[in-house]
Amino acid sequence: MAKTYASGLKYKKYFPRLFGDLQQAPIVQPRAPKTTDFAVPGRDWIDTVGNDAYKLIKISGNIATWVCTAGGAIAPTSMTVTPGDVTITTGDLFVSTGIATINSTLTGGSIVSGSTIASTTTITAGTGLTVTTGNCTISALTTAGILSNTAAGVIQSSAGAAGYVLIGTSATTIPTWGALTDGTNINITEASGGITIALTNDVAISGSLSIATDLDLINSDAAATAFDLGLYKNRASAAIVSGDALGSFSYYGHDGTAYLQTSYISSTSSGAIALNQIASDLKFYTHRATTDVSQLRMTIDPDGGVTIAAADAGVTLTLSGGGIDVTGNADIEGNVNLTNVAVSTAASELAMYKNRAGATLVTGDALGSLTFYGFEGTGNIATSYISSTSSGTIALNSIASDLKFYTHRDSTDVSQLRLTIDPDGGITMAEADAGNTLEITGGVKAVGEIMAESISADATGARISIQKSRTGGAITSGDDLGSLHFWGDDGTSYISGAYIKSDTSGTIATDRIPANLEFYTSADDTAAAVLRMTIDSDGGVNMAAADAGVTLTIAGGGISSTGGITEATEDITVSTATKGIVLPGGLKIITGAGSPHGTITAPIGSLYLNTTGSGVADRLWVNTDNGTSWTNFTSAA
Repeated sequence: MAKTYASGLKYKKYFPRLFGDLQQAPIVQPRAPKTTDFAVPGRDWIDTVGNDAYKLIKISGNIATWVCTAGGAIAPTSMTVTPGDVTITTGDLFVSTGIATINSTLTGGSIVSGSTIASTTTITAGTGLTVTTGNCTISALTTAGILSNTAAGVIQSSAGAAGYVLIGTSATTIPTWGALTDGTNINITEASGGITIALTNDVAISGSLSIATDLDLINSDAAATAFDLGLYKNRASAAIVSGDALGSFSYYGHDGTAYLQTSYISSTSSGAIALNQIASDLKFYTHRATTDVSQLRMTIDPDGGVTIAAADAGVTLTLSGGGIDVTGNADIEGNVNLTNVAVSTAASELAMYKNRAGATLVTGDALGSLTFYGFEGTGNIATSYISSTSSGTIALNSIASDLKFYTHRDSTDVSQLRLTIDPDGGITMAEADAGNTLEITGGVKAVGEIMAESISADATGARISIQKSRTGGAITSGDDLGSLHFWGDDGTSYISGAYIKSDTSGTIATDRIPANLEFYTSADDTAAAVLRMTIDSDGGVNMAAADAGVTLTIAGGGISSTGGITEATEDITVSTATKGIVLPGGLKIITGAGSPHGTITAPIGSLYLNTTGSGVADRLWVNTDNGTSWTNFTSAA
């Protein structure tokens, strides 16, 4: 049965069978056939660029002979038919070579080039509409169909196109795109050249948007408004409910078999849903290098609180420059590392700021706290913390404040204040509930006064302890237990002027640490301090001879001994006249110049030795009345 070319070529029945029941559609290409284009003789060729039609008449050797059957002179401008008169069903071929407007029913397998498909055209479900070259404007598609552009050209939709729209394999520009109706999926693929979609109206997509290339959203309006990519959710045009997923932005990668969802951002509604009120969160997921699902990494809740999950490895949050400002509390599960790599003297800073709604704070305002929490099986509770409170007069560039340290003891009460640094730098330590209040391993340097105070309601006083062990084990006899040094600056450095030291001696055993106490002073020279006095482990006091003068001088009060006084090589000297040695029972031996009678009081029986020069007859006197009466027992020599 004959076919029609020119304004419209309708193939209801293909050209007469050349080889039995063989029936083939024409070859459609944007060029003329070549002698190397082989097919079954009788096959048609449509050149969509030159508007020419060809037929293969023979193949001889390696040469195909094609004959032109219709030329470019055919340039119809319109084909108007009543819908239904021209019905293209699946498997049919319809070729439009320059027809301006097509009014027809297209039901499948059609090829259209360089035409406008008018609003009266019906493309039924399942249609494959392929635009092979030139421009094609679709005014309206009443039902779902597939639009494919396989060559460079312009595809426009002024009123919207329902169904699947596939744009690909070469450079394509879509300058005007109307709203796409419910159920539409847009798949944009790219082989080369790039695809640009310039929007003059909003694009509403009820379905998915799959893009296998770049998507650039550019707003060139002469206005302050920016491009908006919106994800919308309703329940069949009704209100959503709390917990509904509002949408997600996902990243997919091909694993060699299929596309796999990796990272994504999602939002879920929460709380009460009301007019102009939909609370929602924002969640961020990433996929680790395993086969499990994407993991929740960060959540921004409806109140603006940000929760960052602990990283599987490494640091959870790393900030490079710029710092971070937090208005409110910051709860962190994990480590916080502040690293400053700037080429400057500035260091990392963790700062807390306080104002009263932008106004000046007042004395007594809490400036902030650093709190440590622990999970006790039910919830996190505050344990230890450091806080600061303003004090004194608040003025420009002047805010006095303290710093307080709290710890929580092994009970259910609140944290206890342990140490305070006041605005003047004074440090006050509260007494420990048990054990020592302050233990120092190593040295301590204090400029000013060190005071130990005990305020406990018992007889125990404050104590400063110096302890010694050998790596936590027992010491050895002769070990230095510690010393208390007194230093002075000689203009160059501090040197020790005097010190008190304790050395162990004797046997070291359980509950047994014998020790001496030694006292050292430095003479008025550059020599090291010298041992002056030792109190040994038995309580004996040994005094070294003074470099000059008297070794021991007692001013007032005298000296009392219950065990006797022994002087091995030197005299016992009483340097004050009328003073002497008191014997048991109160008797005294007194020395002095001249007669004691009537002037010196002493117990009866006491002796007085007159130190006046030789030749005096009254050398020895004895007290006779417990008063000032004395009897001379000597005569002239």
